[in-house]
Amino acid sequence: MKKVILIVFFLSLNVQLYSYQDNIADKKPKWVNGSLPNSSNELFVIGMVNIGANKILSQRRAEDDARQELGKLMNSKVTSIMESFYKESSDMLESEGISSTEMTSYVTKSVSEAVLKGVEIVDKYIDEDENIYYTLAKMKKEDVVPEIKKVVDVVLSNDSNQKITTTEVAKEETKLKLNQMLDDELEKWDLTK
Repeated sequence: MKKVILIVFFLSLNVQLYSYQDNIADKKPKWVNGSLPNSSNELFVIGMVNIGANKILSQRRAEDDARQELGKLMNSKVTSIMESFYKESSDMLESEGISSTEMTSYVTKSVSEAVLKGVEIVDKYIDEDENIYYTLAKMKKEDVVPEIKKVVDVVLSNDSNQKITTTEVAKEETKLKLNQMLDDELEKWDLTK
């Protein structure tokens, strides 16, 4: 039984090493030097680590580095879009007792945590001369926007945020107007800026 387990282990290790080698580009891609693809609907980042004794572990660390970089960038982008949204709708939001700082902070944190699961590693490269493992990761705007809408909807629906009591119809009208304003802001959102 122990022999079977050892054989299965070594076979799976060989499969991992084979697929690891399969996914590595032969020529140095342009993005390694910082020439990232430019798209208003996708966000690209590079993860990189020094290659250690275990190349598979280095690959995973480079992917994690790309995700962390994307998380930082996404925090900044979501904060920016929420501040813009709040500027446009501050009167309505303040009448509902929702502060800019609380809303921006809550939405940014929630969205960043949720969308990082949707990060896609699109390319990999090993620089043997420099002993560095690179990964190119991307996130699509279409994956981020629904998450922002969902979190904002939770904020707008939360009665504990409201200092003024309004009728259900007025609440719903305010919520619809705010959602339309958010839709307008998200439609204009360009990830290259």
